[in-house]
Amino acid sequence: MHAFPEGATQKDTIVASVARAIDAGLFLDDDHTTNGSLIKCVVDDGDVRTFERETGIPGSLALLADMSVGFRTDDLPAARRFAGIWIATPVPGADLTRVPNAMILWVIDRAEQIWRSAFHDDPSEVLRTIRELHARQSSGQDPDRTEWSKARGDALARTDAETDDRRSLINRMAETLAWPPLTSRTILSEGVRILADMAGAVTAANAPMTQEERAGIHRTMEALFAETEAERDADPEGYFFPDIFHARMPEIAERFTADLNAQNAAVADTVVAAGDKALELMGAAPRA
Repeated sequence: MHAFPEGATQKDTIVASVARAIDAGLFLDDDHTTNGSLIKCVVDDGDVRTFERETGIPGSLALLADMSVGFRTDDLPAARRFAGIWIATPVPGADLTRVPNAMILWVIDRAEQIWRSAFHDDPSEVLRTIRELHARQSSGQDPDRTEWSKARGDALARTDAETDDRRSLINRMAETLAWPPLTSRTILSEGVRILADMAGAVTAANAPMTQEERAGIHRTMEALFAETEAERDADPEGYFFPDIFHARMPEIAERFTADLNAQNAAVADTVVAAGDKALELMGAAPRA
């Protein structure tokens, strides 16, 4: 799959359409009333297959770009800049066919690194098998359908048989990534989401707050929510539970918020890093 196969004029037209959407407030306006979809800047109905045909950019990369933009909205100007740079990065004729595989290798390698650092043991053997399939496809040696199907079946069986909650995310990642990414366009962004969840889970595991403490805080919040039912019914528009929680239980609320913010930051950092890596790989892709 080659970016902007019709040449520089095609690229300039598409890059300009994204720039117009950004300037018109159709892409992440200041009031957060419009979403940040690069795909919709190019294709009105947001159909990823049409986006592929219009740009020559794999839909899996575009879906990841939209996901990455969504985790940059704390800084809207930076999110808009990322979108403009992203669509302008591939040179006309750049061969992007293997970039999704390279991204999946990056996801798996990051997952294994996180796993080993947090739990000090080896991750799933099935995940390594799936990495080998993507490595072969990335080098131009396409595995046949039976190999993908067997890897997928093995991953599903491992997920169904797993009793260790710690391994649920890494087994789910193996199951999710057991497809060729050019035909299964969502697996890359889904794999990045699982990687981000893994980063958040490890942050939680390393935090000073234990799972038992979190469970206790959730029970306290549920009780407070039930106790304030009359206030909620009396003023549903003005009722905002976080404010009530912080006002009535400030110490618990502060600890809970700090813990949650740390996990959310780990998730966001992972998705942003994935978007940046995809940008790097697209920029380095060889021309046909």
